[in-house]
Amino acid sequence: MSRVDWGLKLRHFNFRGRREILNLTAQFGYTKLFRLAYQFPYIDKDQKIGLSFYGDYATNKNIAYKTIGHRQQFYDAEYQLRDQWQSGIILGYRPNFYSTHSFGVHYSSTTVSDSVLQENPNYFYNAQKNQNYIALSYSFIWDFRDFVSYPLSGALLKVSINKIGLGLYHDVDMLEANVRYSRYFDLGKKFYFATSVTGNASTFTRVPYYNYSGVGYGRDFLRGYERYIIEGQHYALNKNSFKRQLFAFETDISSVLRVRQFDKIPFAAYLSLNFDQGYVSNYPGYKENSLFTDKYIYGGGLGIDIISFYDFVMRWEYSMNIEGERALYFNLFAAF
Repeated sequence: MSRVDWGLKLRHFNFRGRREILNLTAQFGYTKLFRLAYQFPYIDKDQKIGLSFYGDYATNKNIAYKTIGHRQQFYDAEYQLRDQWQSGIILGYRPNFYSTHSFGVHYSSTTVSDSVLQENPNYFYNAQKNQNYIALSYSFIWDFRDFVSYPLSGALLKVSINKIGLGLYHDVDMLEANVRYSRYFDLGKKFYFATSVTGNASTFTRVPYYNYSGVGYGRDFLRGYERYIIEGQHYALNKNSFKRQLFAFETDISSVLRVRQFDKIPFAAYLSLNFDQGYVSNYPGYKENSLFTDKYIYGGGLGIDIISFYDFVMRWEYSMNIEGERALYFNLFAAF
């Protein structure tokens, strides 16, 4: 519970009456975060090019300062251990309903206390207290799913390329590319099958611990390994789920809540059989990260998914990994 975030997010979808989106965030808890983001849905006559920008400040009194045995080690203090300023401008191009291109320029400045460097001198490059960089990003999304939050049919392709460090600063220099393709099949008679393939590759000159990536960050995870961070320069993943719908119905609450958009609450449940597999190539000389790297790994098990409203998903999964470890996991989003 010490790493829970809480706060307030305000999103105005029609700011100034022009469908512009204003986002304000005030977050407290594990990460204290203040963010301002603004999005113009289009800036051209054909309404295909959009523009957005963001700026935020975040600070932590508790941070992961190194990884041992694929488990993050946390440092706790009564003072600020890390401060970070970030900003960026993103240009979006949407040629049709299903495809979106995004081009971004980003700036990041992060400072840590001396105590963090004492615990891990490689937290930043060359034991520095500060890390600054300018990054370029490109992403492409082709989304042909029936439902974004919990798809049952269709396909999704995501491609992202990030160049972190452009030579203006010498704190980090890396190029990373990530590709994910997911396919969802309605087999009929309330049976469904989904599969996803992800590939990630990076080249680097200077990558300190703070900029490591791998399996366990974000949506790139394997079932059965949720408690682990498997860092690596390259990795490939394959996720699979075979599902059977248990029930699906709607509850009418119009007599209690007289709002047309929310007067019916949908509920659905699915029983899933899951199998995930992958391979992670370790960073050179990273001995603390060798249990699950440079070898074939797999995991999976049984799960129950509960779906309600538009994007509310709950997953209970009992999974096992290659080491024979078994555990019951709870998640609040779809596996892929």
